[in-house]
Amino acid sequence: MNVSTSQIPLKKERLHELDWLRVMAFSLLVFYHGSFIFSGGFYVSNSANIPFLSTLMTFISQWRLPLLFFISGASVAFLYKKSSTGEFVNSRLTRILVPLVFGVLIINPPQSYIAKGFKEGSFPYYPSYYAESLANIHFGSGEALKWNHLWYLVYIFVFSIILIPMFHFFKKNPEILQKIGDFFTRRGMLLLLILPPFISGILLQLDWPTKRNLISDWDNFTTTILFFIYGYLLYSHSGIRAMIMKYRTVFLILGICCFIAMALLFKPGQATAFIQIGEVSPAFIGYKFLRVLNTGCWLLCILGFAQKYLRFRNNFLNYTSEAVYPFYILHQTVMVFIAYFVVQWQMMPLLKYIVIMALTFMNTLLIYEFLIKRTAVTRLLFGLRTKVAEKDKMIISPQTQKVA
Repeated sequence: MNVSTSQIPLKKERLHELDWLRVMAFSLLVFYHGSFIFSGGFYVSNSANIPFLSTLMTFISQWRLPLLFFISGASVAFLYKKSSTGEFVNSRLTRILVPLVFGVLIINPPQSYIAKGFKEGSFPYYPSYYAESLANIHFGSGEALKWNHLWYLVYIFVFSIILIPMFHFFKKNPEILQKIGDFFTRRGMLLLLILPPFISGILLQLDWPTKRNLISDWDNFTTTILFFIYGYLLYSHSGIRAMIMKYRTVFLILGICCFIAMALLFKPGQATAFIQIGEVSPAFIGYKFLRVLNTGCWLLCILGFAQKYLRFRNNFLNYTSEAVYPFYILHQTVMVFIAYFVVQWQMMPLLKYIVIMALTFMNTLLIYEFLIKRTAVTRLLFGLRTKVAEKDKMIISPQTQKVA
């Protein structure tokens, strides 16, 4: 049985669940990055690990990034519909590129500086260290000038620009977008969307493993742009959204089954092992299929439950939906600074993790509240609207639109 495919005019919709999901996804990102401190290989590392934390983050990592790129694509579906191409490009420049450049030049360098002092036992003279790093920068990397966690902004900026022809085509031909949506409202058709990332993963992952440097990251690039496009397509059609909500419990059950199957059949770090072997084996194909199916089911499950229970707005969301973007930009530098001191304490690893998370949230929010949001210059540098117009409070919140 098909779900009704009538398309509600976008200007009448208030999809607050996108704001809630975005706030939740970026909040999870902080806990995810914090877990690196207790698994080794981060800027600052604790001497003892927290094994169960790594397991939990492995589960979250299956769908966290696809969810973020999906939300970004969904937000673009609304933003581009009410903007000219010039206005859309300008919003991408001011709300994504400006914070990205500022973050790479100013926010991120202290992370590498602290890491160098932590690992070598002494801190170099910062101005000369910064100048040397600037002189030896490589694309998206370098001793200090890395985009680090801001790689997400690099990718959604590129996606937003290179996909403008697609956005423009569907804006001029909404009936084609409607027909595509109608097709995916048929029972079972939505799960066909796992095939492109499944096929691309088989073809690309072994030769182009994830590097997040944009220029030699084809597996990750292809997967993330697919979920970005899925967000655009699926949230342009009210019938698909209704179907996702209707079958949310089915997607939950499938997701649980997939994750259990992966846990039973494959050991942790299996993807790295396949990359090291470097051949497309039946085991690798099975792993990729389960992984993509698991991601798709959890993504649809989360979207479905969010539509059911998060279609409301309150003062908490009003505040956090604006704060979350500068919070995302700033949090990792704050976390690394705090972790440098906390990991040296004589304390249980789990308690250290809790302290680092609490202090990171508290201090990042204090910086946002008393510095970032107070001036037009800092608002611009962190991707916030310098002047919020009441007329912009339509469809979805402007805070969601700005980081789409």
